[in-house]
Amino acid sequence: MNDDDFEQKLREASRALSHSDPTPAWKEEILATARREAGAIFAPPRPLLFAWAAAWAAIVVLSLSTPRNAGPAATSGLTGSRAESNPVISSGAPTLFAFEQEYKLDAEAQ
Repeated sequence: MNDDDFEQKLREASRALSHSDPTPAWKEEILATARREAGAIFAPPRPLLFAWAAAWAAIVVLSLSTPRNAGPAATSGLTGSRAESNPVISSGAPTLFAFEQEYKLDAEAQ
């Protein structure tokens, strides 16, 4: 018996029943639920999308408004010899970390 004959016999048997076959309705319900769930899984919520858009807009605006040659002296307002004579500004991040370590050691000693 091939597949077509088998399906035909199933259709005839289902017609002989006194009630209708609920299988097509179940299939539709299952497929509708699956489609709805698949859409919910892959799409982030709208407030999150708006937050991402606002964050990227802020990044772009800040990036475009920051001067290209901004270093420690340019951002602190000190220029010239005053910036070079200040050890924190002239040496940058390593000095800042050293000062932070010294502060922590002093706090632990007290």
